[in-house]
Amino acid sequence: MELVCLVKADHDRLGWQERIIRLQQREVIILTVSSVTEEFRLDQGCILNYSEETQTLVRVVAWPRICGKRRRVECLLESDEAAIEQLKTFLESMQIVPKQRKKLLVFVNPYAGTKKATKVWSDVKYIIEHANIASDVVFTERANHARDMIKDANLDHYSGVVSVSGDGLLHEILNGLAARADWEEVRQKFPIGLAPGGSGNAVHCSLVFQLGEVFADEVAVAGLNIANGVSQPADFIECETKDRRFVSIFGIAWGFIPEADIGSEVIRWMGPSRAYIWVAWRMLFPVFYAGKVEYLEVTGDPEVDNIPVKLPKITDPVPEDWKAESGEFLNVYVCKQSWLDYAALLVPDCKLDDGFLWLVMTRGPVSRMEMLTWLMNIETAGHLLLKQTTMVKIRAFRLSPDTPAVGGSCPMTVDAERFDERLVQGRIRPRGCRIMTKQQL
Repeated sequence: MELVCLVKADHDRLGWQERIIRLQQREVIILTVSSVTEEFRLDQGCILNYSEETQTLVRVVAWPRICGKRRRVECLLESDEAAIEQLKTFLESMQIVPKQRKKLLVFVNPYAGTKKATKVWSDVKYIIEHANIASDVVFTERANHARDMIKDANLDHYSGVVSVSGDGLLHEILNGLAARADWEEVRQKFPIGLAPGGSGNAVHCSLVFQLGEVFADEVAVAGLNIANGVSQPADFIECETKDRRFVSIFGIAWGFIPEADIGSEVIRWMGPSRAYIWVAWRMLFPVFYAGKVEYLEVTGDPEVDNIPVKLPKITDPVPEDWKAESGEFLNVYVCKQSWLDYAALLVPDCKLDDGFLWLVMTRGPVSRMEMLTWLMNIETAGHLLLKQTTMVKIRAFRLSPDTPAVGGSCPMTVDAERFDERLVQGRIRPRGCRIMTKQQL
């Protein structure tokens, strides 16, 4: 459907211009009349508000991509009553504009990463307020503050929860929800929103990537994801050790990458680049970590792969249909996200709800030149260029890390946070929770 309107956008100094308005597939495309070329488009998920100023004039507020970057645009469209009525009907019938919903519960960690979370939340709040969304904000004051609060909170007042920090706060919130008596209901109906306030922000980076957006627009995309009221099913990992159970939405790792995360904690103020200083050091003095990886591989047969995995008791042997790899590894990662941070692509094809885990193993020894190859191609999953790297789709796993081949202890992380319990096993929980997105994926 096409309409002809007078259009005035606040980013355009030309003032009122006659334009063709094309309405198609949940998008509003603004075209020039003379050459019928696209001027800009209000793509799915970017329109946050519209109001009828008069019967012939509509005001739209959106965050479209202009010259490659998302920015706020206020646009006036004027035409005859019939055309304006068609535009309004399209916007409402296609559910392009966010619906009214309950307020959000927001947790902000002001000390995360480079301490930018407070500023990020201010920017995100500005965006979601255009969709008339209210929020209750909690600034966390200690470790597990969010976890302890949300596991007992009355969630009836809220339409979702938002994490403004890195992957650690998201881990807290998810595990707080998992500790609730109504977890089975909450996980399917109570979505989680993400805003990037930490150093690496792996889960948010992976979501931005899957949405086809660029990292430079991450704050605007976060605002649109939270504002739209749409949510996407997401897998998570149900984990257990000898002493406890927990959930993970990023992944569990041992070796080179966790050592970079943990070892560079003293320079968190540097942001994501801090880990690469440690990586450069380890390239000169590589360490390999001994241990055993046991896993249940995806068969490719949906009738088999869709059967829920029953984990053995962690002190018992794994079932016979599991596979095992032993020896020295540079790194082992059981991952549920595609990006580790803004620079490191780990699993290019990983999706939020693909229904399985990705096991990435890089065996030792690895030469300095091979490690340099990885580092120089880190944005395009350079580790997959190494003959020592194997990537397997799996449904369950058990990690039994030992110690480095030479001295020290083997570093481990869960959701990029230090993990000291060594023996751990887990299984995929397909489509186990919901993540806020600006559109269905």
